[in-house]
Amino acid sequence: MEEKMPKNIVILGGGYGGIRTALDVGRFLKNNDTTAHNWTLHVIDKSDSHVFTPNLYEMATVLKEDASAWNIKKAVALEFSEIFTGLPIHYKQDVVLEIDTKNKKIVLRDGQPLNYEILVLALGCETNFFNIEGLEGNSSSLKTVEHAVIIRNAINTIISSQNTGQEARIAIGGGGPTGVELAGELTRFIHKKCSFKENKNCRKIKITIFEAGDTILNGLPSATINSVRYRLNKLGVNIKEKTSILKAEKEFLYIKNPDQQEEKVFCDLLIWAGGTKISPLLEAIVAPKDKKGRCLVESSLEVKLQDAGGNTNSQHIYAIGDLICFTDIRTGKPLPGTAYIAIEEGKVVAKNIIGKISKSENNKISYSAPKFYPFAIPLGGKYAIFSFGPINMSGFLGWLVRIFIDLRYFLSILPPHKAVPFWIKSVLLMIKND
Repeated sequence: MEEKMPKNIVILGGGYGGIRTALDVGRFLKNNDTTAHNWTLHVIDKSDSHVFTPNLYEMATVLKEDASAWNIKKAVALEFSEIFTGLPIHYKQDVVLEIDTKNKKIVLRDGQPLNYEILVLALGCETNFFNIEGLEGNSSSLKTVEHAVIIRNAINTIISSQNTGQEARIAIGGGGPTGVELAGELTRFIHKKCSFKENKNCRKIKITIFEAGDTILNGLPSATINSVRYRLNKLGVNIKEKTSILKAEKEFLYIKNPDQQEEKVFCDLLIWAGGTKISPLLEAIVAPKDKKGRCLVESSLEVKLQDAGGNTNSQHIYAIGDLICFTDIRTGKPLPGTAYIAIEEGKVVAKNIIGKISKSENNKISYSAPKFYPFAIPLGGKYAIFSFGPINMSGFLGWLVRIFIDLRYFLSILPPHKAVPFWIKSVLLMIKND
């Protein structure tokens, strides 16, 4: 009798949600030989590493004297081979070209097409330049280790350039968490870099955040926003709200100010942190979506595909993280695309996959939005604002909470003997920035 080939569970993307799903399902398969004989778990990502994005802005502002590009990567990125050690998880570094839901097949750039029985979409998002003229070619974004090194080198060049008396200007497009965290850390980096210069003839640098919306950190409590504003102003960061970027050139920005008047401003470096968009691969998924192209999922986080007549059907496709719009029934608003939310979604998807492959899927697990979710905003030096429902902290205590949140995450994806050294390494680099 011919032996049946195992069916494939395919996870696209190795971000927070994808990693969580893979680890939970992988551990189940490891402990259940019979099920593991019938199923194979695959993870596909274009990178060789899982990037811990909260540390990217720290690494973009560490002195060359303190860390090489290689050391930066070792403090921000965890290789998938390390994370998946000892688990029946088949990781492949490749670029997904097409998701063929009709034939249940994933088309890859370098490898053979991969059929799937269960698919998890955890592809994350891409930088959105909003079709602003010249923006993509004249700005740097901060989503990868390579981006962090590029930004650090550009700032070093600005600081080291001849002081002609003209003030250098660094513009940050976008006042979300990435923008404000980077602005705060940049002030510390520049101060330390200039204090190291023997001639003390350091070029003066002005940092400005341009936010098109009514306020920075839109959606967060007003008390938090005001605390962040106060801290950034104290650090010398200029905040321009209700100010949109219309066009970017090599040394100039064209902006529209709150009075709806256009201005031309000088800019040595533009760092774009103004928005993200869904992966183009999601366009092939014919399913109910919101205006931003995000999938409207079931409570089980399953995507219901639509046929030409608008009828929905299940193909055991799940989506998590930035790819979905999941509405909090208490507020009527979509949940934010935070790491915490993606991880919790990944846990739910893993439980539902385990239910299917162990043939107990009648007990589907539903995801429910948390009443509170934690967030921490580091703002230069050993200073952070932390909030979790009624609990609010700022300053050094907030910073301590933040770094121990990091440790808790590393311990959730690595064994202690690997997690703790990685955490120590990243904390030491943070401290060097101060």
